[in-house]
Amino acid sequence: MYINRVTFSLNKNHFNNSILLQFNDEHIKRFNQITNLFEEYLLYLLPRNTNLGGFGFFHNILVNDKSKLSINYYGQCIDFYHYLDIVNLEDFVNSSSDIQLIKLSELLKFAIIEISKVHIADTDIFLSTIEKLLESPLGFEQRLKVSKSHKSKKIKIEIVRKVELPTENILYRIINDKGESLFESILEHNTSVYDCSYSYRKSKWKENSLEIFNRFDKVHKTINVDRFL
Repeated sequence: MYINRVTFSLNKNHFNNSILLQFNDEHIKRFNQITNLFEEYLLYLLPRNTNLGGFGFFHNILVNDKSKLSINYYGQCIDFYHYLDIVNLEDFVNSSSDIQLIKLSELLKFAIIEISKVHIADTDIFLSTIEKLLESPLGFEQRLKVSKSHKSKKIKIEIVRKVELPTENILYRIINDKGESLFESILEHNTSVYDCSYSYRKSKWKENSLEIFNRFDKVHKTINVDRFL
């Protein structure tokens, strides 16, 4: 099996109460936002069929308990525990987004190198992809397969997953035959990669409206283009 999810967590269960009292919900919220961007961008850049010991799910967990094993396996999942003392944890949650991305990259690189000591892994691919992420603008756009040209060839609708801080959305653009954007609007706010695969499964034209179907073959969204023809 090849890797298909890489995640980070800062779970209250992983820290003792004296440490948790120093962090509020806003700290946790900002941590989740930056790690979500990091996770999605990494998977967007990572080549398909990248191997990490044959595991599909790679979970990086920040803890302050030194007694935990560094690596834990179960089924198709591998957990890596990153020990952070209170000083390093405070430094992390109070850093800027750019610094947090660098710190997450350092943690991930360390975990991959450690895992590669006991499992066959595409270590160089992982490390080069992380470097590419750090060198790229913060955020990305991904064109979805439900994008379609109108039968008149005058316009096409691009359905786009846009991932950035603090959230990600799915939007659509009306593009003319010169490649110029005529209109742009958000279809759905606060989405995830699962919305893309579950709710935007296929599309077809019904006269001058593009119907987008979910995995249950039900119409999820409809976009009318009469005013652009």
